[in-house]
Amino acid sequence: MEITYEFVRSVFDYDPEGFLVWKSSLNNQFAGKRAGGVDKNGYWYVQLTRFKKKVPAHRLIFLWHHGFMPKMVDHANRVRTDNRIENLRIIKI
Repeated sequence: MEITYEFVRSVFDYDPEGFLVWKSSLNNQFAGKRAGGVDKNGYWYVQLTRFKKKVPAHRLIFLWHHGFMPKMVDHANRVRTDNRIENLRIIKI
């Protein structure tokens, strides 16, 4: 199953500080809270149980804004936790 623009928009709001906020959950315990956490490599990840995987937040944020998810998304300022949309860019390989 593919993560779609519609799914991301239905589950998350975007905070301009560069993070995703849960809109709601099955029991609403996470509604309004920042989604995800930092992994051992310093990237912010979000656990999507529906898809049975952790997804880098910067990729979800890019999808939330642009409607598609490229193969590679990079942080322009090289700060792995700075997921503000203006800091994210497509890397062509």
